[in-house]
Amino acid sequence: DTYNNVSLSTGDTLTFDSVSAKLNPDEPLSSQLNYVPGGVLMSLRAKREGSETIVTNRVSWMYTNSCESVPTSAGDAIGWITLSDQTEASQAFCPVAASATPTLSPTKTVTVTPTTSPVAATDPPTNSPTKSPTPSPIASTDTPSSSPSKAPTPSPVASCVCSPLSYTFTVNLNQNCDTDTFIDNPGIGDTVCLVINDDDVDFDTLKVIDVQFLQVDTSGNLIVINQDDTYNNVSLSTGDTITFDSVSAKLNPDEPLSSQLNYVPGGVLMSLRAKSEGSETIVTNRVSWMYTNSCESVPTSVGDAIGWITLVSSAQL
Repeated sequence: DTYNNVSLSTGDTLTFDSVSAKLNPDEPLSSQLNYVPGGVLMSLRAKREGSETIVTNRVSWMYTNSCESVPTSAGDAIGWITLSDQTEASQAFCPVAASATPTLSPTKTVTVTPTTSPVAATDPPTNSPTKSPTPSPIASTDTPSSSPSKAPTPSPVASCVCSPLSYTFTVNLNQNCDTDTFIDNPGIGDTVCLVINDDDVDFDTLKVIDVQFLQVDTSGNLIVINQDDTYNNVSLSTGDTITFDSVSAKLNPDEPLSSQLNYVPGGVLMSLRAKSEGSETIVTNRVSWMYTNSCESVPTSVGDAIGWITLVSSAQL
């Protein structure tokens, strides 16, 4: 949370240390997966002079953790940020890092026209994401193919909670990120869908081996308020169902919503990991959807689908 309550303009720099700096080259990587990043999520929130409207740029990128390439280089840009310098990974864990020659000045810039979203008067202080990432599989030589629909914008602080008390999904491994009907609902702000490592995979024998269900708060900073790892070490095929309870089931109708924001979901993030028969390659489908928390619409309905999941039942508030 270093850059909290700051005033940054175009040209200013910000620096972050990676958790991978804690890796010990004298220990096997498999025993240090809590220090192996599978990706980065960043949220930059801004205001114009004289305005209380919060403009947010949320960006993310996921790593393949391949031994054959360095994933980023100086000059890489996304949204409001351009990578101008980086400390290369340890050669003990990334042999090709020695051949990477960073350029200290950016070679390209990106100009973004942001979309504004109102924030209620009870907007909590800006925080950086606090969730710990699920460790990625160790070095794969597969090249990921990702199909993001769009980067999500954060939900305003809730005025209503119309999202379900529980969700039941059907797994459908015949779907991909071309499938996204969540985004069509007026109560949904934005969605994201990514499929990683799906090259040369036998989808006929593909089975989901674990599912993680996360709910984040309404601040727009991806702060996790509910985590469900029930479906760990499983074997799920197309047609199988999975059910999760929402943190919103803990809301007390006799207390004001403003005093229970830790039970108000601003969105859902799910990760489904799968393997084909006889293969050690992990194929991952990451999906997310953000709620508007509007009082005028129920955000989801039976039949909504995104990536490998379809909503087949939900309990409403």
